[in-house]
Amino acid sequence: MQAVKRALFLLLALFIASAAVADERSEKRQLVSELLEVIDAKALMQTSFSGFLTTLTVAFNEGNAPSRPEDVPEEYRADWEEMRRTEEKKMSEFKERLFARVDYAKYFDEVYVPIFEKQFTTDELRQLIAFFKTKHGQKFARVLPELSIGPEGARILTDAGNSADKELKREEAAKHPWRATMSDMRSLATAVEARATDVNGYPNVSFEELEALIAPTYIKDVPKVDSWGTPFLYVGDGKHYRFVSAGADKRFEWSARHLDLSITEPKLSESLDADIIFQDGYFIQSPKAASK
Repeated sequence: MQAVKRALFLLLALFIASAAVADERSEKRQLVSELLEVIDAKALMQTSFSGFLTTLTVAFNEGNAPSRPEDVPEEYRADWEEMRRTEEKKMSEFKERLFARVDYAKYFDEVYVPIFEKQFTTDELRQLIAFFKTKHGQKFARVLPELSIGPEGARILTDAGNSADKELKREEAAKHPWRATMSDMRSLATAVEARATDVNGYPNVSFEELEALIAPTYIKDVPKVDSWGTPFLYVGDGKHYRFVSAGADKRFEWSARHLDLSITEPKLSESLDADIIFQDGYFIQSPKAASK
């Protein structure tokens, strides 16, 4: 009998605890809903998302088109401004239709509410509501979207990002110099092979003369030097071709200057001083470290 009473007591305790948790959760959700109303969460979301779209546009324009009038030559400025007005009109229409289709109740319930429920207690939520109901709180709520990354912030971060990317590439090139070199040689070979499909052969010219034949139709930017700063060597005889990097010692091996069709097994070099040779679609000589 005593065991039955103990079990009933535990069940009652669990029921009371569960009810208390449910009540607290319900109270929290009510407080979060009130807070979202006080800070005008709908306007906050729209402004934040508009800033996000602007940031994306700025980042895209950084690599594709001038983003400021002063960056555009005077003779093209009128056309540029007209293009920008057209883009802004399209973006405005897009945002208007997007916001008209958003289910804000669902958005708040699935995005905002879980965040506030997790990060704040009921007392903290009450304090936030009290603050945002004040004059200063209302002013702060209007400023919140401006704290997100806007156009100027996007430019600063883009510049910093470009600088960091260049630094990482320099470090990578210093640590594994053959990687960029071999990648550039593959790109050059792809361009030469694409041209050969059109003209039925590989040109017998110098590397300098080859550049005019493949750019910009078959390759936009022609890599001219390897990772050690030495110009690439090209050899072609109509039916075959090869590209050569002089390697770390910056001196071309005599045998590398001529096509050799007898090579059937690629050679892996222990030293980075050895030439890197790409002939007829594959590397016939490359650093052993590149195979790891």
